[in-house]
Amino acid sequence: MSLFDWLLVGHLVGDFLMQTHMMAKCKEQSWPWMLKHVGVYMAVMTVVIGAYALTHPVPFWLVVVVLIFIAGTHVVLDRRHFTQGWMRLVGVSTDHAWMPLVVDQVFHLLVLAVAAQILVMVTG
Repeated sequence: MSLFDWLLVGHLVGDFLMQTHMMAKCKEQSWPWMLKHVGVYMAVMTVVIGAYALTHPVPFWLVVVVLIFIAGTHVVLDRRHFTQGWMRLVGVSTDHAWMPLVVDQVFHLLVLAVAAQILVMVTG
């Protein structure tokens, strides 16, 4: 599997399997719940990226930068303001209750694609 494949699996584990009901319910309005969720999510992402870095010549500083990038964007996306703003800007229909989740997940996957591309480019 590619690095992106592993990041996708890690994302599904961290964002769905490991996210409690209270994290999902409260993270938008509560920083403590957001930080708990992002901490769990980033534990999974750290394992994935750490395993990649152990088997590829990735500078430690780049691993740290990529992890900070993933964590920071995850917070921004999970606060929902960005996704809601994007949907208004481009005119995405809000007729379906599931559409904000889909848009949110597409942005999460774009972040992971960028992170994977950066790491893979460095390791050749």
